[in-house]
Amino acid sequence: MSDISELAPHGYHRSEYNKPTPNIQNLLDASELPSTQNATDEICTQAIQCEVSGQPFRIIKQELEFYRKHNLPLPTKHPDVRHSERMSLRR
Repeated sequence: MSDISELAPHGYHRSEYNKPTPNIQNLLDASELPSTQNATDEICTQAIQCEVSGQPFRIIKQELEFYRKHNLPLPTKHPDVRHSERMSLRR
């Protein structure tokens, strides 16, 4: 193994931890999402599988109300993917 100073020159260590995927019973594919106006409150109890990363995510009730109020489509990407895409536009 290398000297620790070569691995972490500033004293910071990167974690090798990868979050495990939870076992979810009620998982919807992003392509199966209804339109915002046709979505019932039941969508808040289901997990959606991201079309990019495959990670599951949920839509909370306040988020669903926001999408309905502004007539926006339901998201098909995990929040982390959406954030990464927004940050890539800044560079």
